[in-house]
Amino acid sequence: MTAKEYLEQVGNKEIYIRNLQKKIERLRKVLDSADTVQYDTTKVQAARTINKINDLYSKIDEQQQLVDNLRLDLGDFKKKVSDEIDQLNDDRYKNILHQKYIELKTWKEIAMDMNYNVRYLFHIHGVALGEFYKIHNKLELVA
Repeated sequence: MTAKEYLEQVGNKEIYIRNLQKKIERLRKVLDSADTVQYDTTKVQAARTINKINDLYSKIDEQQQLVDNLRLDLGDFKKKVSDEIDQLNDDRYKNILHQKYIELKTWKEIAMDMNYNVRYLFHIHGVALGEFYKIHNKLELVA
């Protein structure tokens, strides 16, 4: 795995969590729009409706527990990656990698923040990835 692929895992995990949260929102909307039990219908139909509603509640609860666990894992992973980035010697490298992979800023935002043009930022980023790769591989060998 390259240094860039490793660092991009933070953003990928964030996107996955967001997608799960959207799924939960859709399930809640379905639940909100579900017909309430109509007492003038047969008992069998009412029981089916209640079962479907209970299934939706179970799915929502299951998905929410998954999101909560993934958030905890993401927090731990972000801390680990951030600590690894902090081992770089050059503050510019640290700043670029933190902003890009931990804070998930765009290249334009980072360039404006650091007062660099984007092309120069790409160059520095490439060097920073090379340095990070060296450190990350040393850490993997020790572990």
